[in-house]
Amino acid sequence: MMRRVTGRLGIASALTLVVLAVSAAPVTAQKITVKSATPNNGAQGTVDLDVVIGGNGFGQGSKAEFFLSGTQNPDGIHVKNTRFVSSSQLVATIDIADAASLALFDIKVSINGRSGKGTDLFQVVQKQACTDPPQLLAPDVIDVPLPVAGPTCQPGVSGSLDCTFGNAGRVMTTTLLNGTAWGVAHQPDGKLIVMATGTPPTGSSPSGVFVLRYTAAGVVDTTFATNGIRYLDYISDRTVHASALALQADGKIVIGTTAFVRAGGLSVAAITRLTPTGNVDSTFGTRGLVMFSYGASNKSSTVSDLSIQSDGRILVNGGNGVARLLPSGALDPSFGTNGRLVLAAGSREGELTLNALELQSVDGAQRLLLAGGNTACDGTGQMVIVRLLGNGALDTSFGPRGDGRVQLRFFASSLANNAEGARIDSLGRIVVTGWGSRTEGGIVVARVGAVRLLPDGQVDVSYGNDGAVLVGVSGRNSVSETRPALDASGRLILAGWQQTRSGTGPSDGGFLVARLLDSGQLDPTFGSGGIAVTDFSPMLDFGIGLALDPIGRIVQVGKVGSPSAMGLLRYVP
Repeated sequence: MMRRVTGRLGIASALTLVVLAVSAAPVTAQKITVKSATPNNGAQGTVDLDVVIGGNGFGQGSKAEFFLSGTQNPDGIHVKNTRFVSSSQLVATIDIADAASLALFDIKVSINGRSGKGTDLFQVVQKQACTDPPQLLAPDVIDVPLPVAGPTCQPGVSGSLDCTFGNAGRVMTTTLLNGTAWGVAHQPDGKLIVMATGTPPTGSSPSGVFVLRYTAAGVVDTTFATNGIRYLDYISDRTVHASALALQADGKIVIGTTAFVRAGGLSVAAITRLTPTGNVDSTFGTRGLVMFSYGASNKSSTVSDLSIQSDGRILVNGGNGVARLLPSGALDPSFGTNGRLVLAAGSREGELTLNALELQSVDGAQRLLLAGGNTACDGTGQMVIVRLLGNGALDTSFGPRGDGRVQLRFFASSLANNAEGARIDSLGRIVVTGWGSRTEGGIVVARVGAVRLLPDGQVDVSYGNDGAVLVGVSGRNSVSETRPALDASGRLILAGWQQTRSGTGPSDGGFLVARLLDSGQLDPTFGSGGIAVTDFSPMLDFGIGLALDPIGRIVQVGKVGSPSAMGLLRYVP
């Protein structure tokens, strides 16, 4: 049985992303020329459009600006960032206002007091009608009072901490400096594989990604790798973020990371495989490592999730890209284009961000389900669920419009609609989880949520209310950025953290787990009214990764605020 967990670049990522100080090479001063823009046009209302700017004399720190032709007026084109690719190429990410002039624009590039301009290189065209808005849901909204005291160690009480794990159900690991656990998976004997980021205690090695193994009792297993820890030091020349973890049927450990390349701040997808004992698997890729981009080399590629097929092929997704690797680590030529594909957004939508990947069987054939989100054509956030055929083509039998996509929104007034995880239940129904936020009484309120779809992508209106449910802690914000779990009884386990709402007091909070019945209602037999909230410290603690062990116990891992440490919890199911 394959098991996987994910962590991703999200709200909590700033805590553990480690940026290596790099000195930029000196750039020879030369005349800046701006020659081309690709694409050379964009519609009013477009967001997050990447424009490749060609020319000469560019350097690290170059800044691009768009001006109405012959003026210094940006007239509705906002440059969000400029990425340096080479001395002859930049990538500018722009938003085009609905009211931007239908006209030609000049592009100016500046760096260190030097500048150059290309005239009439970009054109704003008329905005297209928003003919494909997301389906608006009307979810149940359930707030549970914050328990006066968190769960204690009580044998046999569902939702209490497990007395047989660590110190009365809790484990804090300070072996890594500023350590954060991003994901957890269980080996068949009950031992835990934990994926983390941090710095070695000696400080002699760069910060990076670590894999640790714990016994079923919550003790670091010193028979794994070196004293229980494997440091992925062979990619230490990159800034690396831990993203996804899966165990193969043969016990090998597959780690998905995002490696940030120094030149231009671009990133690539990086997949590592270890043996069951924690050694680098030299039969995979080059010295156990495979790095690739999903599309053009001037675009960053990330890893959000991965899954292992029954034949050992490895599916990886991140950003708007998907790839499939052979068991050897080579890209699979039978998938997409040479093993990779980039999914396009709909008309007038922002670029897709795919956070979750799940395998689904439909009439005996394998399908690939992807969940994430982007900016809808009406300018608001939406959840997007996409289904692909085994070769990477869109599955046109999925979704209400027959285009392989489902677009959803919790509230019309939502500030955020984020799909972060997905699971397929025993009836083939698709449960998509994440979080949503909106303004209530002048304060931004966030809650964790779930939406259930029928196998063909239609919303299952028998779930929650109108197919959806949002759950929170009264007076607090609740966020989930990990994939959920389904237990043997079909109950959904949501995991994340709860914290102080902005402007309502000092920042604090703790790990959050909620259990929902098949109907979408909170399970009153679990914890306090269906939720369990556990603090490690008086600071803000982040619950991130989630897994069920072989006998159904709930394990959650994440970040302890004070002292800075990795935190692990185990709950009685």
